[in-house]
Amino acid sequence: MRTIIVQQSRGLNLHVQNITYTNDFVHSDVDEQLLFSVPFTANVKLTGIIFSGPLSGSFPSTVRLFKDRGNMSFDDCENAKEDQQIELKQDSDASIDYPLMSSKFNSVGHLTLYFPANFGDEKTIIYTIRLE
Repeated sequence: MRTIIVQQSRGLNLHVQNITYTNDFVHSDVDEQLLFSVPFTANVKLTGIIFSGPLSGSFPSTVRLFKDRGNMSFDDCENAKEDQQIELKQDSDASIDYPLMSSKFNSVGHLTLYFPANFGDEKTIIYTIRLE
């Protein structure tokens, strides 16, 4: 079973300048796959997404985004067609803004982020995820 420890997720909401990289991060549990489920209290318009993480093999190499499909499992994410897939570049200071397709993400009530792989490490590590 792959899980996220609640105490780890607090770092995802911090501004990148306020993060102490040795303490504030989320990592995968069993393998390189990581899954986030983000419900919103009202529909939001998302225009971009930014990630930060270590400059190592543990940085995620791909993210698959699913709009308004709550309660997805790892198997669901593997087998379903994503709304957008992004190939990521290693970024420790959250300087790369990945644009989201406006036609798909102009009214989002729930966002699922699935990270199927990284740059070759056993576990995936993310410092921050910023939705814009």
